[in-house]
Amino acid sequence: MNDSAKVEPLTRTTVYTHGVIGIPLAVIGYPLAIWIPAHYAGELGTGISLGIVGLLGFDPSGGVAASTEMGVLSLRLVYCCGPIFFYALAMRLIWSYPLTPARHARLRERIARKVERQKAAARAS
Repeated sequence: MNDSAKVEPLTRTTVYTHGVIGIPLAVIGYPLAIWIPAHYAGELGTGISLGIVGLLGFDPSGGVAASTEMGVLSLRLVYCCGPIFFYALAMRLIWSYPLTPARHARLRERIARKVERQKAAARAS
């Protein structure tokens, strides 16, 4: 066997040396991964609803006076009934989530084990 083909064991120093490089990217990436989808979802919803309202005759530069009755009604419906519809949809999804008492107990046990492992690791270090 050739010496160049020999694999050295993975040491803690090697892991730290190679892993520390990615920490700044990970620290930046986690908040972005959580915040950006929610931000763009709101922007997308606003853009689509304003486009619909504009097509139905609402003129934002002139306000209610420069808009058609259909445009003003569409503005009211989009911004009043739209959120009600989507909150009702979310409520339906949450209400029908399959969380049985047995599953809830398993989740609580897993969380308790995780907390105990974290406490043990904190005591060990």
